[in-house]
Amino acid sequence: MPTSNFTVQYHNFHPSQATREYIEDALSVVQQELPGGATAKAHFTLKDKVVKGTLQVGSFYGPFFSAAAAEDLHLVTVKLIEQVRRRLEKFKSRRRSHEGLKQSLKKHVYNAEPLESGTDPMVADSVAS
Repeated sequence: MPTSNFTVQYHNFHPSQATREYIEDALSVVQQELPGGATAKAHFTLKDKVVKGTLQVGSFYGPFFSAAAAEDLHLVTVKLIEQVRRRLEKFKSRRRSHEGLKQSLKKHVYNAEPLESGTDPMVADSVAS
């Protein structure tokens, strides 16, 4: 995912350049795992020595959201990434399961023997009885 679809905002504090780079590097790893065309926003707010962070991802497949709070900005970042990864993995496994079901149904329908016109198996069974 291009970096232009990802924003990071800091409220009530200004992290050092090293901290900014750490967060951007950590979040860039998550960018690679997001669905195509997704947009993401990370917000970090400092209040009463507690950093609260949110990570919102918007995509065609639905929104993904995570929130965390701690006294350490690095810990908040790790928690946000772990939460989004779990949600993404859950989404991907459901999608794979759904795709497998669709393929199974297609295979079953296309491999089924065509009925002869005018014969209905339900009617044929009841007539034979």
